[in-house]
Amino acid sequence: MTIFHWEDDNVQHEVPVQMGKEKKFADIVLKRDDFGIVIEMKAPGIGLGHDEALQISSYMRNLGYKYGLLVGKIIQVFYEDDRTMKMIREIEYTPNNEDGIEMGSILDSAVCSNEELQKFISARIKGAVIIEPGKITDSKSKKSQNITPARIKKLREIGNMFNREGLDVSDVSMGIYPYIHILNQNWPRHLHYEFTSRDEDHVGIELHYENRNSWEGSGARKTFDSCCSDIIIDNKHEIKHTPRNAHGICIQVSSKEDSKEIAALMNIFIDKTIGKINKDVTL
Repeated sequence: MTIFHWEDDNVQHEVPVQMGKEKKFADIVLKRDDFGIVIEMKAPGIGLGHDEALQISSYMRNLGYKYGLLVGKIIQVFYEDDRTMKMIREIEYTPNNEDGIEMGSILDSAVCSNEELQKFISARIKGAVIIEPGKITDSKSKKSQNITPARIKKLREIGNMFNREGLDVSDVSMGIYPYIHILNQNWPRHLHYEFTSRDEDHVGIELHYENRNSWEGSGARKTFDSCCSDIIIDNKHEIKHTPRNAHGICIQVSSKEDSKEIAALMNIFIDKTIGKINKDVTL
């Protein structure tokens, strides 16, 4: 790490990481007595998706370090906060990028410390993306999802536009798909809204009943289906059952639509479904 003036004793290359029965190797680890930074390097043209995020997250956990940098087409900054892995920032290679300039300064050996890293993280943690290990595969296609920065950015834009009294809007989380949870304070947690990026081209606005056993056994599904069947959003968007044994309803929206328009559509969907649920469904 000559560019950041680190001494050889504080820089480790190809650090072995035991992953179950398999041994892998983290590209670089910068070490001091009270902290370490795991750095994983990808080819400059490689996009960074969910698989790469899980890889560096696993390295950080197994090596016991809470800071990580994933370097490829962009730079992603990772941090483990109270056993929750988060992607704090995406830094693009653009002139005068404030995050890039600050991170570059912090990484200099003369400056780098746990305190300086914490300052950088704390100033940006509100917009962090949660990384959920073990949920990288679509159960139907058996293929890993390519959760691109553009999809996450789109959801966060919409989430930032959406603020309503009585609803708790979470930040973007990453499971099989990136999604925003929206909880109604008057409902049980297993009945909630999800705003989900299901692929590169579409987003889903969904009213979702999480507890399938309760859903099937309580009679709520029949009432739910009945009260929601006559909801009309507009001539362009049709309410449909979700594919998970129909224990939810959703509309699909083109992700090419303007974020403000999608947030407005989300408001309409919630207004119409909240009214029906509060009136007709016993929770």
